[in-house]
Amino acid sequence: MKIRIPYGKEKIEVEVEENRIAGIVEPNVVSVGDETKTIRKGIEQPINSRNFDEFIADARDLLFIVNDYTRPTPTAKILEVIYPKTKDKNTRFIIATGIHRAPTEEEFKFIFGNYHNLLNDRIYVHDARKDEDMVYLGISSTGTEMYVNKIGVEAHKLVTIGSVEPHYFAGYT
Repeated sequence: MKIRIPYGKEKIEVEVEENRIAGIVEPNVVSVGDETKTIRKGIEQPINSRNFDEFIADARDLLFIVNDYTRPTPTAKILEVIYPKTKDKNTRFIIATGIHRAPTEEEFKFIFGNYHNLLNDRIYVHDARKDEDMVYLGISSTGTEMYVNKIGVEAHKLVTIGSVEPHYFAGYT
């Protein structure tokens, strides 16, 4: 039996003997509806939290932590909703690369969409290997030394734009 398996942005075809296939499970189809409307509702009517406008009202400066190019987070669509609310504030963006490489120009555009050129001078790329960019927070209850990017520590308020999905060694990220 030939099976097409998603791999990166493409699908690869593999052949598997019929007697080795116990079954094929397909995910349920879930309709999100109008993405912009759904994003707007989440920002304006969050569950058990202040809405975005209330959260940023007294912000001296905001740091948005966004996923890198390896995650399908619709950051550009979210920016369409929140940029008008933040354009007059001191904002910066940091791309949470983990240990991935810095994005290419094409990947910057994938992340920020039409806002890339507008925000370019306020976009920073996290690099876990640059000790000079890190601040030591202390030791966790399990004995792990904790370092974070100093841009996050310096910010008055942090806003994360992300997604939750399986990670090959970290569980969910």
